[in-house]
Amino acid sequence: MLSEREFSSSEDSESEDSQSSSQYHRKNKKWSKSSSSARSNAKTPFKYLATVYEGHKKTIYGVAFSPYLTVNPHFATVGENRVSIYAIAKDGNGVRLLRSFHDSAKNESFFAICWGYDTENDVHVVIAGGNRGIIRVINVVTGELVNSLIGHGDAVNDVRVFPNDSMIVASASKDFTARIWNIHNSACLAILGGVEGHLDQVISVDFDASSEYLASASMDHTIKLWYVGKGSGVDRLVEQSKADLKVNYGFSPLLRNLIQLVDFPAEIHYPRCCTRDIHTNYVDCVRIFHRLIFSKSTENEIVLWKFGDFDDMLAGQGNKLKTETCVIHFRQLKLPETNMWYIKFEIDPLEKYLVCGNQKGEIHVWEINNGSLPSVKSNYVLRMKDVWCTVRQVAFSPCGQHMIAVADDASISRFIRQV
Repeated sequence: MLSEREFSSSEDSESEDSQSSSQYHRKNKKWSKSSSSARSNAKTPFKYLATVYEGHKKTIYGVAFSPYLTVNPHFATVGENRVSIYAIAKDGNGVRLLRSFHDSAKNESFFAICWGYDTENDVHVVIAGGNRGIIRVINVVTGELVNSLIGHGDAVNDVRVFPNDSMIVASASKDFTARIWNIHNSACLAILGGVEGHLDQVISVDFDASSEYLASASMDHTIKLWYVGKGSGVDRLVEQSKADLKVNYGFSPLLRNLIQLVDFPAEIHYPRCCTRDIHTNYVDCVRIFHRLIFSKSTENEIVLWKFGDFDDMLAGQGNKLKTETCVIHFRQLKLPETNMWYIKFEIDPLEKYLVCGNQKGEIHVWEINNGSLPSVKSNYVLRMKDVWCTVRQVAFSPCGQHMIAVADDASISRFIRQV
């Protein structure tokens, strides 16, 4: 079980010093070709404010803002066997540590983090997965372990919450599968893999805005698109898992875990779309952008592309009888010094910028909302003070005004939007 543990006095002082120092709607967009170059001398859209460090001095692999706390932004980080919750400091340039948790397993190393909201109990939670393959669901306020999602046969590389349901999450694993879960009652609702599944570990997953499709990216160089919407079987199990909550809510937690009305998880062996034509190496990050897809590999580039023809919807011509394999390339975004895997990019909630770190401590920023294709080279390059190592992930607050970057030196760097 997880136990709450405060930082050492040195860490607390660092945190204090740092304090002093919509769901939006995704529209279908059409892109016209443009080849604007990076504008290194232009005013950057994000201003660097401060950097603080976690006391374990090891890699912080993941960071995520709560999409449900819009007025007072909170974010969580994962590194080693620690999950830490922070708030953006109201006064000053730093961040404020609220709570830190250690997993009781010393060999745990968390890689992925996202936020959920338990609507049955009105509780904000964080969902963390890592080396041991167990997904922890933690009450942000009390620090209690709400649930452990057990089923993966190896490490968990990514977790993402349903855009339309804060109690349903997807996970990506080293066991070659992606899975969908209800965080409240531990029910595994679907296993995506098998016959036409991935042939190596799944590193990244992402939902479209409707929660009907889940994209998965893998070490086998492929990106697959899975249908999990109405009629897939997953929708029925989601509703069944919620009915289970209402039936056994009055029982004790132990008995509640024994009473499961959910059938065996749906096994989805066939994706709606699949391609190996985009990358020739590990694919470690994928994000759905309207009808298009951004994906990144260990090839020093991010690629913008889509399944099917230009006017097709997200899945192209893919259906339950046919897997779409045709793709259209739109742009290759050059991202230097990223031949190491597990470096994640992110799109800001206002859909104006795509941002990604690299192995030199740089953060590259592309404009993506100006009606043309993104430039090949990044429009801006951001730097942090005294951070020269790999930046693993960036995250944005729901309002798009705050950006946090985490890195291999246990650093947490804060930026604020200025344009």
